[in-house]
Amino acid sequence: MDALRGSEDRETLSTIVLALAGTRWQVVATARSFDTRNSQPLQRTFAGQPLSTDASMVDSRLAGVRHLLVGDLSDEDLDRAIIAPMPLASVLAQASSDLRKLLRNPFNLRLTAELTSKLTGVQHAQLLQVRSRVELLGRYWDWRIRNADKPAREALLKRLASSMLEGRRLQVVEEEPTVLGTDSAALESLLSQGVLSALDGPIPGVGRVLAFSHNILFDYATAIYVLYHPLDPKGLVKRLDADPTLPLVARPSFDLLVDMLWQARASDGFWPTALSVAGSEHVLASLAVASRVVNLAHEPDDLLELATSSEEATVSGDLSPRERLTSQAIGAFRARAVLPDPSNAVLPLAVLANRLADSAVTSYKVAALATDLVRALQSRAPVADNPTAAGTAERAATIAALLDAARSDAARMENLAGALVGQLEHVIGVSAEVRGAVERLLDDDAALAQWGGTVLTWLPDAILPVLAQDPHLARRLAAASMTFEETRDEDVAFGGSAIMPLRESRKQQAQHAAYQLGVIYPQICANDIITAAEIICDVFGGADSANETDMWPMVADGTTGWLEHGYGFGFSPYRNDDEQKMLASLAEALPEQQESAAQTAVGLLVSKVHDGWVWAALMHEPKHPARLCRVLLPAFESGTLLAHPDTFSQAANLLKALAQEGTILHQQLEAAVRNAINLVDQNGRSEHIKDVLVGCLDADTISDDAISAHRERLGNVPPDIPPPPLVIAETRPWSPIDHMLEQGVTLSPEIEEAARKLNKLLNETRDDKSVESQAIARLSDAFVDTSDVFASADTIPVQLHYLLVDVASRLARAEATSPGSSHAPLVLSVLTEAAASPDAGRFLS
Repeated sequence: MDALRGSEDRETLSTIVLALAGTRWQVVATARSFDTRNSQPLQRTFAGQPLSTDASMVDSRLAGVRHLLVGDLSDEDLDRAIIAPMPLASVLAQASSDLRKLLRNPFNLRLTAELTSKLTGVQHAQLLQVRSRVELLGRYWDWRIRNADKPAREALLKRLASSMLEGRRLQVVEEEPTVLGTDSAALESLLSQGVLSALDGPIPGVGRVLAFSHNILFDYATAIYVLYHPLDPKGLVKRLDADPTLPLVARPSFDLLVDMLWQARASDGFWPTALSVAGSEHVLASLAVASRVVNLAHEPDDLLELATSSEEATVSGDLSPRERLTSQAIGAFRARAVLPDPSNAVLPLAVLANRLADSAVTSYKVAALATDLVRALQSRAPVADNPTAAGTAERAATIAALLDAARSDAARMENLAGALVGQLEHVIGVSAEVRGAVERLLDDDAALAQWGGTVLTWLPDAILPVLAQDPHLARRLAAASMTFEETRDEDVAFGGSAIMPLRESRKQQAQHAAYQLGVIYPQICANDIITAAEIICDVFGGADSANETDMWPMVADGTTGWLEHGYGFGFSPYRNDDEQKMLASLAEALPEQQESAAQTAVGLLVSKVHDGWVWAALMHEPKHPARLCRVLLPAFESGTLLAHPDTFSQAANLLKALAQEGTILHQQLEAAVRNAINLVDQNGRSEHIKDVLVGCLDADTISDDAISAHRERLGNVPPDIPPPPLVIAETRPWSPIDHMLEQGVTLSPEIEEAARKLNKLLNETRDDKSVESQAIARLSDAFVDTSDVFASADTIPVQLHYLLVDVASRLARAEATSPGSSHAPLVLSVLTEAAASPDAGRFLS
């Protein structure tokens, strides 16, 4: 069945097999993978499950076809089967690893065995130099076809290949004009050499049928006699103009021709033809060229011919042939089916990307190609898998150059900038060049103002990779993520799906950066507590001077600071709770650090953080209050945290926990309370504050006479510590429901509760990339329940309808959702209705 190429042959086979269905016959057909993968008739005829569960014997692209994949031989198979005195044994014994790998293929082994039966010493040496199939076929042609009567033999083979290709069959009748009367000697020699084979037709002795002895010999003959023109690089395009289907019916020949031209590229044999095809309308042929290019390239400069210089870069919307072939090569590199092992192609593609970046300032298209290329490289060969691998430096240099180029035309290159900043986390830790480009980006206020959340969203992801190499840059990235103020109300793309493309506002886009910083901040604390504290200082620190620094002074191990006067409201200028999450993470991490590092971090906070609400959030309901108080005790000793209106409640709870634990010399706690009492008097605060603070101490351990007397006056039951201001104690993540309420939308308690629950469960499945099926189950149950609640209302705001759409989209993509799922009909109904909505794709403000 290897000879079945034409649609008629495949239909004939299909008809025969279907006719035998249900009879005692079992049909076994052999066909090469390429033909089977691209033949719907064959796949339909042999529909079913693969015959093996062994991954090495199954083609994953033929999951619905009853088949076995016959792979190459192993080295053990070769050594066991090929032994002296077989002529092939001496070649195998001296073969290089590349040649041995080539000989593991049965066809290559057969061809080599035929050649070794009659080799001269020179030919033996030449055979050992073979490294590829086209080289092996070239030797075969030289020693079996071109060794005698070359013009006649090659003329006959050209006519045979052309006739077979035109007829879409690998057989041809021995008759004129394909076989001439003068071809007798050439034909018989090719038959005796085993290049061709001959079969009788239905009537013996009448109408002999000719074929190549193997279809790969036909492929090679087609490549060199039909597709290739030695004098005209555009000859292949002209052949395609005459028969545009050739890339489909003769794809193996295309691959062989590209391989041969690639080997001849030093003599200018490859690029003129490749670029001619890329510049034509024959996209399938150009894709075939690109697919082979990424398989063949392995040297650093192999692909530099694709680089478009700044002078050549086209300004129009159309891609030049070089640009088009580059784009197609990037797509081929991404496809695992085209390039199973990308390792050899990484370096030449990285070098190409770096060269393309040189023209990024003058050509947006070239910049886009270079950006797409570095993203493709990361997807197939992640830097983290091997940071020292060849090509990593070139990839990093490309990203740095493109970032600089993007700032030259910030408005036009915004999307490219977002894609590039998304790559920073992979290279910023290994490249000083990239770190320099990021510093320049952070210094460019105009570019940041233009890009906003497009790049800010990705900055937090780069913090952990750069933390060890450049803590200062990590701080700058964090500060930019948290403090950027977006003033534009316009909406921008938010991804989405084919059913409903989504939009979001610029402000929401920028807010995600703050959220993402809160997500990774605990790991920053674990890796470098001092830089974590400096980030808090950068984000929340105030000025280093104030009019009344003596009102609430702070001291910690020689470091001085102060708190601004507060009124007990714990006011935060931020809408979301991301900042408070960060402070809670710092509070959890501080007790886990070595004492010297923890005290350095506390000293930084004392000297730089002057807002009381920040300290209040730091001390609010920690997991281990006594341990946190031990770390913060140097900052407690001045009394300010215990007496200040914004921090009193939180500090008192920590003080009480540490006093009850009894692990600190009680005189230190008494000194802190004594200083706090003085500040209460100095600033005119309530006497009740003093009572609460004294009541936090252990009555049986107090040594200070004045404090002891105060404690006695309180009796056996000291006053309770008052709760902290609700603004800190009662925080919750901002949601679209809050936005609706702010706009004056009225929701019933039932609808608001259902909407908040559904939104919370949706966010949980978004945050966890490896979300478990239980989370999807909870979301699906809430989806159905919420839909019922909404349906019971007279009217529902359009924003809540699209909350249902958002959830339906998430459920549709979940592996746990199948057509048989109980919620599947509702998911389909919601998405179908949304697709027809006039609001689809519009940002709902």
